[in-house]
Amino acid sequence: MATLQPSNVDSFRRDKAPDIPLLGNFISLEWLMVAVLTPQSEIVFMNCAAKRAFFGAADTPTDGRSFHHFYRADVVQELTTLISSVLETKRPHLYRCMRRGVGLEATLMPWSGAGDRADLVMLVAHTGRSAPPADQPPLPVVESRYVELGKLSILSPRELEVMAMLRRPLSMPQIAETLHRSGKTIDRHVSSVREKLNVHSRLEMLRMADAADLQIWHASSIRI
Repeated sequence: MATLQPSNVDSFRRDKAPDIPLLGNFISLEWLMVAVLTPQSEIVFMNCAAKRAFFGAADTPTDGRSFHHFYRADVVQELTTLISSVLETKRPHLYRCMRRGVGLEATLMPWSGAGDRADLVMLVAHTGRSAPPADQPPLPVVESRYVELGKLSILSPRELEVMAMLRRPLSMPQIAETLHRSGKTIDRHVSSVREKLNVHSRLEMLRMADAADLQIWHASSIRI
């Protein structure tokens, strides 16, 4: 991995990341989110895909900013605690979260060869979640306590549960049994979800659930 010197950190913050060959290659990628962060969640580098995923727009200014500029203190504390663990153990960690209604899986790893800035962490994220390689030990996984539901924020916790259970997939009778509700009640929840989300089929509803990587515990997660 390319060496990152303190002078180069300053150039990143002046939006001159192309000066660094390694990170310059990531700037315009649409499918891979890449960022370099300090232990205090200061943004040293962030490509357009990551800005869009975490902050909503590819042209979001991040020069001289940290995640504190965009999220509540308790949400950022979860991230900074994770960064500290990565640096202390010198081992990559997986971070799974939903931001802006999209399920993300991020690998946070120490930035190697960083000179006297060995406290930097590189975040590489994609949508959805991947199966761990069979030939490697599993990485520590952190499931975020916080959820940014995006379009799904209009749904009640019970509606989120039903939507997530349909995705597993469970049948309507199985969902009714699990939630100790009648089949008619579950039908009403499904109809309400479709109406609120303005979708015309269960397949379309499940596609939205897949895009969000919706899990049952998201119904009780702390909403951002």
